[in-house]
Amino acid sequence: MSANPVFAMWGHPEFTTVDESLPIDMAAEAIVDGRLLVCDLMSPSGDFEVIGWLVMFDRPNGETSIGQISMHADRMGHGYGKALLQAAIDRCRRVGRVAIVLSTQDDVPWNRPWYERFGFTVVQEGDWDAAMHETTREQSQLGLDWSTRVHMRLALQ
Repeated sequence: MSANPVFAMWGHPEFTTVDESLPIDMAAEAIVDGRLLVCDLMSPSGDFEVIGWLVMFDRPNGETSIGQISMHADRMGHGYGKALLQAAIDRCRRVGRVAIVLSTQDDVPWNRPWYERFGFTVVQEGDWDAAMHETTREQSQLGLDWSTRVHMRLALQ
């Protein structure tokens, strides 16, 4: 399950080599803490199919970071990702978080505007905190092109 091929089609071949999985111990901890949200659908046979997930991490100063939102490419455009992100926003508000931050592609025409519809705004490089600099460094080491990425923030209070 991955939308990475969609990003690769939009000029980002590095997404074909980025591992989009979540280590089992990290997933288990996130489940216990309520930081892993899963979108599943029931098949005609009554089985459930996981089609997307979102994992969050606490940051300093009452912020939450969306570490990854992943939706099966065949299910994109049907509102499932929107439901996952809205559930994360609602959870963060409910538990008193002050903001949500994430990093994403800026040059894929539909990507940044999708987050902006929820109220996320781009954080200019001069306003990055230490964690954003660290995320940039880590993602660059994984092969992501930071000349085409941005950090975004949604203020919740």
